[in-house]
Amino acid sequence: MNDAEDKKTLPPFWLDKEGNDQTARFNFYRFCQLLEKAGGKSLGTGFYPDSDPVRFRPDPHLGFPSGELKRTEIDPDNPDAPPTVRTKFLGLYGVDSPLPTAYIDDINQGREGADAMAAFLDIFNHRLMTQFYRIWKKYSYPATFEEGGTDKFSRSLMALTGVTHSRELPPSRLLAILPPMLHPTHTTEGVAAVIRSQAPNTQVKVIPHHPVWMPVAEKARLKIHGGMTLGERPILGDEVEDANYCMRIEMHTEDAEEAKGWMPCGQLRKDVFELLKTYLGCDYDASLHLTVPVRLLPRPRLGDPDLFSGYNIMLGLRDDNEDQMPQTMRMRVGKLRGKDFDEE
Repeated sequence: MNDAEDKKTLPPFWLDKEGNDQTARFNFYRFCQLLEKAGGKSLGTGFYPDSDPVRFRPDPHLGFPSGELKRTEIDPDNPDAPPTVRTKFLGLYGVDSPLPTAYIDDINQGREGADAMAAFLDIFNHRLMTQFYRIWKKYSYPATFEEGGTDKFSRSLMALTGVTHSRELPPSRLLAILPPMLHPTHTTEGVAAVIRSQAPNTQVKVIPHHPVWMPVAEKARLKIHGGMTLGERPILGDEVEDANYCMRIEMHTEDAEEAKGWMPCGQLRKDVFELLKTYLGCDYDASLHLTVPVRLLPRPRLGDPDLFSGYNIMLGLRDDNEDQMPQTMRMRVGKLRGKDFDEE
């Protein structure tokens, strides 16, 4: 790439529609990110500062700084030169200067020889600002995050949980449940956190011990040989009630969009079940129930695609008798069992 291609025109994103300079309203880090996006190159990575689209120079005035940036200047005598961005912090002259007062006053008042001194200090000022930004960018997770959680830091966080990839869920969804997944045990608070990560307007209550009927491995029968004795605690029947295998999750929402998302074929319901399968593994069952206000239920009409039998249908509900109907309706969302979930 030649120099002409390197020095392409930088769009003046700091100007509003009327052409007024809005640099002072920008955050320094965000301003640098927009510079990189507009210029297509990272700041401060070149051997010479010529590769950077702007020059960072401190504002020489000593007034109280109202922000991190002051303004962006274009040299009228040399409009092709990189614009100058005046900063209000971390400069070798200006309000934050560590130099003796004599140097600062000379530059502030524009005395003879001060321009040469400021130009010399600006060599270091620009490098200080760009390297300061690069340090922040290196250690700031939001700044380095890439869409889909494909950045290096996100992949490292995923590796801490032992889940590096999933065919059913994108990494960005798994990143939302990293805090509960880092715990060595599965808690009721963790289950609630997984659900709230996708449904923030849904209240969640987890009952860890929900009695369910489980099939008996060996039935108690009368046998001539190998029969069971009373000391072996035989179980009569084909099933036994067990309260240590399944949890019950009671949810309540008054958000119309989330209530619709919990219905069959809803994306919210699908995402929550996939995340719960990842969090709980194959060792636990979970029965999910949802309570919604009756005012959120659609009126029963034939052919309405928003109606689901056994979920959000209340027979007899009309616009003129809503106050005579129950205030809420409880429905069974489904049951998570191992690697699958049942439509119950």
